[in-house]
Amino acid sequence: MEGWAIMQQAVRRRHGRWPLGVVLPPWLAPSSSSMRSEPSPATSPEAVATTHMPHATATAIYGAAPQQHQLCSAQPASHIYGGILLLFFFPNNISSCKLLCFFSSMGMRVLLVVVLISFAPLITTNAAAGVNATRSAGRQQKQKQKPLAPALIVFGDSIVDPGNNNDIHTIIKADFPPYGTDFQNHRATGRFCNGRIPTDFIASRLGIKELLPPYLTSEPLDKHDLVTGVSFASGGTGFDPLTPQLASVISLPDQLTMFHDYLGKVRDAAGDARVSDILSRGVFAICAGSDDVANTYFTLRARSSYDHASYARLLVQHATAFVEDLIRAGARRVAFIGIPPIGCVPSQRTMSGGLDRGCSQGHNEIAVAYNAGMVQQLAALRAKYPDTLLVFMDIYGFLYDMMMHPRSYGFTQSTRGCCGTGLLEVSVLCNGVTSAVCQDVGDYLFWDSYHPTEKAYKILADFVFDNYVKLILV
Repeated sequence: MEGWAIMQQAVRRRHGRWPLGVVLPPWLAPSSSSMRSEPSPATSPEAVATTHMPHATATAIYGAAPQQHQLCSAQPASHIYGGILLLFFFPNNISSCKLLCFFSSMGMRVLLVVVLISFAPLITTNAAAGVNATRSAGRQQKQKQKPLAPALIVFGDSIVDPGNNNDIHTIIKADFPPYGTDFQNHRATGRFCNGRIPTDFIASRLGIKELLPPYLTSEPLDKHDLVTGVSFASGGTGFDPLTPQLASVISLPDQLTMFHDYLGKVRDAAGDARVSDILSRGVFAICAGSDDVANTYFTLRARSSYDHASYARLLVQHATAFVEDLIRAGARRVAFIGIPPIGCVPSQRTMSGGLDRGCSQGHNEIAVAYNAGMVQQLAALRAKYPDTLLVFMDIYGFLYDMMMHPRSYGFTQSTRGCCGTGLLEVSVLCNGVTSAVCQDVGDYLFWDSYHPTEKAYKILADFVFDNYVKLILV
């Protein structure tokens, strides 16, 4: 069964009809000749997940140099869903060359209908929903326990973005319903989730505050929220310099620049002693890399001259440089989060997992190679900066087990998201106009086709805190 038919059937099974009552005429349906399934993976996802890369293999992976990259691949995309994501997420950055590479003429007609159905209502009804909802996110009740750290400072992507994208010029946002359905007062704050995200739970476990606010807010943060930490994360960003450019979001180097600006504000509000305390005892968390793999490498094919191993090396190079820049800026307790099994999230199953929507082996291969490389590089940084507590948070195996055995964690569905069909919807495709939500979000591991639910995030945050964060609190 072709991908378009899969989506139609999924909608009808869940909601009894196609959104807005639209029926596509036969000439718009993609033909079998215009869509090619991905080749079957040579290695099962289980093999990728359980592979422990020996030192010799990891060394071999980091040996070859990549060729000059090309921004336009000669090979067309194998699935129409990739085209839908491209137009929604990168409308200002897709050249005619890229469009020719990714779309057949028949697929484009389908895409235009989807755009008209899904996006136009959002412009008039959802653009301002939740814009002001982050104003009170920083004014949280203090925990009764003594804080384990003076502040939590976060850099990264949509997994840890509490709303920094709300007021920047990008389409990658989550400040509209149904995002925030289970948040306080059902507010869409810009978090890519139905409720809280991992950094909120970590801040709570640290005894700092209940919610970690974004640095970019429509109103200035009060003194308490300012000096106890913020998130600079921006949904859609990554370590590859191309990733934030293509998505028009905040790059990791720019987040570090914002951090320096933040320290100046803390100094003005609370003095040099507080700045020194944050730098020496605060917890610094870094979470990025998934968007590099899923969007830049596979969906946009913007690094088509790189094979899996060389692209992993490229990410390791930029990630290591960022960590070292953060250490040089004064951070002494740094937690670095590895890439999860990104090939097993619903959207990547849909676009790259073939007709049976299995895990994408290619995505996971890059994730495994990248994680192995970062373990090596962080060990080298520990030796270079012995006064810095630096921990690598390996979440790959834990999340893979959640995805493969959801019932063991209290879920019944791990291959589809709760929003819409669960196959593709994320950001503007997951909206209150064209996307109904599942009846019981507690059954779902994923909220949209890319981001976990609040329930799943809580489980992950507890795992990370108990196994890794405690290591830098000594």
